[in-house]
Amino acid sequence: MSLYITGMQEYEVASARQASSFRAGWALFLDLDGTVLDIAETPQGVEVPPDLVSILMRLSRGLGGALAVLSGRTIADIDRLLAPLALPAAGQHGAELRLAPDRSADRISCSERPREWHARLAALARDHRGILVEDKGIGIAVHYRNAPAAERKVHKALEGLGVERASYALKRGKCVDEIVPRGCDKGRALRRLMAVPPFAGRVPIAIGDDATDEDAFAAALSLGGEALRVASHSASAAFADPRAVRDWLAARAAALAGPERRR
Repeated sequence: MSLYITGMQEYEVASARQASSFRAGWALFLDLDGTVLDIAETPQGVEVPPDLVSILMRLSRGLGGALAVLSGRTIADIDRLLAPLALPAAGQHGAELRLAPDRSADRISCSERPREWHARLAALARDHRGILVEDKGIGIAVHYRNAPAAERKVHKALEGLGVERASYALKRGKCVDEIVPRGCDKGRALRRLMAVPPFAGRVPIAIGDDATDEDAFAAALSLGGEALRVASHSASAAFADPRAVRDWLAARAAALAGPERRR
């Protein structure tokens, strides 16, 4: 066991699980970037390991479909990366939610974004080489991984937009600030998924690496589940990096296959 520490409270979390725990009724909630996918210079630059989709397919079958992705990416982008696999998913931190693979995604109703935001963020990107402004349709992300010296200016610029007056909110992640509709977070998405089959009645396990995953962690823990953090710099983390997460998922998928795999 290792210790997972949030800003609110301390919790013990498991760094590994026996196959029987999965069989007993887990529901697994995965972040993508920094959790199962290695961080890239840009969102478009991520690479999906050749065996990842196969691993997730087997995990989904073994868990009776109770495997979901909770991401800041759009659901369309999630599907593109994991094709041909489609999973229950929350996109844009819960602004989009697909409760089942064969259902269309619900999109939160939000006010129209002020046009001046785009002009001011475009100017910010022009003034600081390496800043990337990503329009996700509902939300907007400003990436500064390639312009780390501009971090404070990005924070100040977004804070100066007055997003709360338009019923939006700011989320801060690793080298990215995001504008999202107020009330959207991965915790609410997890709770909605846990209220419907095949998730209902199971034990929620949330795995993530960023501050934007904290809401999912809190929701999973409040529902009697667990939160597993990915962090190379923390001795209390369950996983050091996405490769460790992928290895763990592969082992769990193999264990879930049970006798079928051994035949």
